[in-house]
Amino acid sequence: MAFTPEFIQQVRDASDIVSVVQQWVPLKKAGANYKGLCPFHSEKSPSFNVHPAKQIYHCFGCGEGGDVFGFVQKLTKVGFGEAVKSLAERAGIPLPEEARDAGQREEEEARRRELEELGKLLDLAAVWFRRHLEESEEAGPARAYAEKRGLDAVTREKFQLGWAPVDGRALIQAALKKGFSEAALEKAGLSLRSERGVYSRFRARLMFPIADPKNRLAGFGGRIVGEGEPKYLNSAEGPLFNKSRLLYPWPHAKEALGKGREALIVEGYLDAIACHQYGFAQAVATLGTALTEEHAKLLKRYVSRVILLFDADAAGLRAARRAGDALVGTGLEIRVARLSGVKDPDELLRAQGAPALQSALDAAVPLFEFCVQAGLAQAQANGGLTPQARVAVLADLHPLLVKLASAVEIEAELAKAAQAVGVSPEAAAEDYAAFKKGARRAATLPLPGPAAAGAPAQALAPVRAPEGLTLAEREILRLLVCEPGLVEEAKLDIAEPVFSTPELQAAIDLLWRAPGGSILALTDDGSEAHQVGENLLRELSFQPQALSENLKPAELLKDLLATRQERLLERDRADLKLALRQAEASGATEILKKIQLTDQAILDLRRERRQKHLATHEDSE
Repeated sequence: MAFTPEFIQQVRDASDIVSVVQQWVPLKKAGANYKGLCPFHSEKSPSFNVHPAKQIYHCFGCGEGGDVFGFVQKLTKVGFGEAVKSLAERAGIPLPEEARDAGQREEEEARRRELEELGKLLDLAAVWFRRHLEESEEAGPARAYAEKRGLDAVTREKFQLGWAPVDGRALIQAALKKGFSEAALEKAGLSLRSERGVYSRFRARLMFPIADPKNRLAGFGGRIVGEGEPKYLNSAEGPLFNKSRLLYPWPHAKEALGKGREALIVEGYLDAIACHQYGFAQAVATLGTALTEEHAKLLKRYVSRVILLFDADAAGLRAARRAGDALVGTGLEIRVARLSGVKDPDELLRAQGAPALQSALDAAVPLFEFCVQAGLAQAQANGGLTPQARVAVLADLHPLLVKLASAVEIEAELAKAAQAVGVSPEAAAEDYAAFKKGARRAATLPLPGPAAAGAPAQALAPVRAPEGLTLAEREILRLLVCEPGLVEEAKLDIAEPVFSTPELQAAIDLLWRAPGGSILALTDDGSEAHQVGENLLRELSFQPQALSENLKPAELLKDLLATRQERLLERDRADLKLALRQAEASGATEILKKIQLTDQAILDLRRERRQKHLATHEDSE
């Protein structure tokens, strides 16, 4: 039987998790929480925690956790529906009448009709944008820009490129005349609402229609022509548009992917189109986000090998590493191609043609080899290959190695990395074994918990210092999970956050999707990313934020966001200094200017934060 969300919530409200868990597990009060021996693994010291305020449980020993329904499912080995039924009977709540199944079918039919309407609205918008690009006088600069970037009329027609006019009401009025509602425009990700009414999300932008794997229009990407920020803007996440599951331009690449069994992953729409123009039809781009597990699953249906080809700057190298995180463990062969003398594939193809790109692809190296090469280059630029630097290079591989299913493959990759770094395979294997046991969890969990605090004194420091970017992001998550009312405020500062580790990214993605910041309101989609993000948020919920005496939660959020911004600038400065060491004399002047601008931005940010802290201190006196 299918249960309505209202009925499920009624059962949840009537099923206190402490009372339910105590049917099977003896619990003792421990501060604001309850503790007991975990029923899901053997242990002598209690690491199983129940949080009555949040109505969740989490075991710090085995990582199991969830809400009251998840506990019953896991312990009694039943499905979700049976768990709901069992808890409803326990609470004395009558099960809904069979007639509710008919109501459920009506809801599903209404949902189908809504999605069909949104699809028609997106089709209308695509035609409307397309006509404006080729026919309107206003789009003249956009056509000139497109021609300059090699997007001639034939290419623009093939990829159905369009133009979103400056007038924020033009598309709205055109859609209303065709019988669509303002609500539909918002759900389709085409409009925004303000105090003055509804206006177009896309204005003065070159438009790229984005289709889903079934070749149905899902949304748009828009590039600003001229000055303005953000340079790229996507449709809002909604019923049809989910950037973590979409690749561009999928309909044009799908056949080549299946035939060649190889995918070429690039960073942007224009890079992808340029690749297609020059015969590399297997090229697809992510939509301004890191490659995800969902992307990996989609690619695996068509290809056996993936080549990552990102921009040649430091940010591009980081993007390649993040993409590798999502692909390792899928069974796909993963390689990374590096560009030389140009910033991206588009520039390479326009300047040197298809043979140059093919040479770069032929020279692509396996992901693990790429990570080691990049780590060694950074170590040399930062003072040489010290013992600590060797440890750091190898430790950077640990989160990737742990995803491999084959012990033989892990041993082989470790041995190759150890040889390249200049340590014995035995020492590398010993460090990896320690990481698996949790002694090096700082590689993915930058803030050590109580168990890690007592680590042996001789344990080597983590790759990233606790004061760094990952710590700032973890503290932001900790605050938001304890104060979910601040999530909407945080979105104003970081609308589409890109956090520094896959685990942190999974957690922030969940918070951004959760209604009101409540992860319990989200349906588990079965993905690894959902599980990883939910586990981290649960863990953080058991570690309340240590609020400053002088800062309220909203003020602390602003302070943490400013700290994160400062750490991002510091990372950019380090990347620029690395690029400066590697640059030829002709390129050094421009990099020096960027370093000076970044230094000034850091000083301005620190000055602003000091002034705010002083003002807060004076107010408290």
